[in-house]
Amino acid sequence: MFALVPAFVLDRLTPAELRCYVALAMYARKETRTCWPRATTLAERLGRDYDGVRRTLRALAKKGAIVVEGGGVYRLPMQPEATVERLERPKPETIAMQWPEDDGEAARAFRLMKGGAK
Repeated sequence: MFALVPAFVLDRLTPAELRCYVALAMYARKETRTCWPRATTLAERLGRDYDGVRRTLRALAKKGAIVVEGGGVYRLPMQPEATVERLERPKPETIAMQWPEDDGEAARAFRLMKGGAK
């Protein structure tokens, strides 16, 4: 038996997460890339405890490696899924705003907008 593992998965998973992903991939249907093994089955296969497997499954979902579709069904996408981590916008204070040194009308408007001198 073998499992297809997309490259994006290799770049972002810990060794324990990768082992769990491969176990899921071995159960996945080829056409839909979905599977529904119980966490206890995965725990036995991986030699881990139930709670550890549940934590790993949550981590895989958070990283976009799997999608939990409900009812114990997991989908293994071939492309990264949108995750909360990737959709966060940078905080305004982390964005460096630079403006040319000329004293044109746009530069004056920018300084006014920032609360600076006229």
